Amino acid sequence: MKQEFRSPITRKISLWRTWICCTSGNKAYNLTSRSRSQRNAESATFSTASWFAPSLKGERFIDVGTGPGLPGIPLSIVRPDAHFTLLDSLGKRVRFLRQVQHELKLENITPGTKPR
Repeated sequence: MKQEFRSPITRKISLWRTWICCTSGNKAYNLTSRSRSQRNAESATFSTASWFAPSLKGERFIDVGTGPGLPGIPLSIVRPDAHFTLLDSLGKRVRFLRQVQHELKLENITPGTKPR
């Protein structure tokens, strides 16, 4: 599909998936060392999260142990009306999430580290 015909949501989702699955985002932040089959499982998780997003009740959510942003980033993209706090114990993942937040202009997420 040509870029100009894709919706803003589709573009954001596509960019985020590219970052975590196989390109510069994962290499720079060393987010995952997953095999192809595990990446396919992540893709299924992403699809499920996006499918369930409209039925989520509430306005604020916490994603503890989010890693590269699963399921928090996909949910925040398809639910811009809700706020998502994305927590992870590793600073490099939180830095990655902040970069994603900046690049995708996601105003409805707050990345941070889990309290110790």
